[in-house]
Amino acid sequence: MRLLRGLAALALSVGFYPTGTSAGLSYSTGNNQDIKFRWEVSTESNNVYFKLDAPVAYSWVALGIGNSMQTAEIFLMYQDGEGNVTLSTRKGRNHIMPIYEERSGVELISGSGVLNDRMTAKVRCSDCNKLDLEGENNWVAAWLSGETIQSSSVQEPIDHHEGRDLFSIDLAMAATDSEVNPLADSDDDDDILSSGAVVSDATAAKYDSIRLAHGIMMTVVFVAMYPIGALLMPIFGNWFLHSASQLLAFILMWAGVGLGATFARQYFLYGRQAHTIIGSLVVILLCLQPVFGILHSRHYAKHEGRGHVGTAHVWYGRSLMLLGVLNGGLGLQLAGHRGSAWVIAYSVIAGLAFASYLTSIIYSIRKYSRRKREPSEADLNRNWPPSNISLDSYLTQEGPHR
Repeated sequence: MRLLRGLAALALSVGFYPTGTSAGLSYSTGNNQDIKFRWEVSTESNNVYFKLDAPVAYSWVALGIGNSMQTAEIFLMYQDGEGNVTLSTRKGRNHIMPIYEERSGVELISGSGVLNDRMTAKVRCSDCNKLDLEGENNWVAAWLSGETIQSSSVQEPIDHHEGRDLFSIDLAMAATDSEVNPLADSDDDDDILSSGAVVSDATAAKYDSIRLAHGIMMTVVFVAMYPIGALLMPIFGNWFLHSASQLLAFILMWAGVGLGATFARQYFLYGRQAHTIIGSLVVILLCLQPVFGILHSRHYAKHEGRGHVGTAHVWYGRSLMLLGVLNGGLGLQLAGHRGSAWVIAYSVIAGLAFASYLTSIIYSIRKYSRRKREPSEADLNRNWPPSNISLDSYLTQEGPHR
């Protein structure tokens, strides 16, 4: 009983509402829980009926089959400017605007239109083949409020969404014997609460936090920690500070990778985007950098010079750091922040870090070149006295140099 009461409370808290005596399922979301969806499935034809209903204050509202807008089969609703609505069937295209794709098995049915400051699209889908009509299915909703779209074109451009929601429903609970527009009488019972028709998977906010944490963590690692750790060696010549700082950055990097992988798996982005591919390549290649560092340290201790392994260690690390910074820009683009304050801030910080690091590289090269030109104490001892002057003649000769 305690479990049932808990489930009922959870259902009420996330916006479930009923279908009266009908077998349909309904779900509400939006900025003020004012966007409503409803599903009914005909047991005779296996046609799926669903309704999108929202205030006209929204520019557009979308419902998609799948667990992310990036890969979903999308049904987009907006006003047509003549008292009706336009339904545009689109396919998610990663983090760019979804493009219209014609679907012959999707059509608006009676009851669609604009009435009482609300727009409604009642849809019959006879080719929603990805849906499990006897089990749970993932759905995603997205919306944008503001300037109203007034277009009958199914290819109308839309701006980026301001809100979204992820949830799942069990279509077996939406079964109905009716085939003649089962949504026809679904308008009067939308405000009655229900206790368990829909199982919500409201994880969008959680995964947004994971994405943000991944971005911040990887920015700190590649824009700050790796470059600063690399600067410690030429400036202070302290290998312990250098190795300790880089090890800390390395550990933090893998924590960020874990967050990024979690987000990518949720939205099926892993291995499908330049950001995830390049990022994976960079972090894997960076696993060789500690090995190069150890070999460089041993060579330096033995020969008192950098050598080829040291040069490889330095430039290998610099190349991967630069690639990591550039990949961060791709990550911001993937997140839909193109041209935003995030991109500006990232560019400024990365630019300052690059300028500082470039200065350190020039300083390091000059310092290394100067060391090569100046003979070491061992070289002086080895070459003294000069081979063309005997020690006795040098000790007995007179001159101002004595």
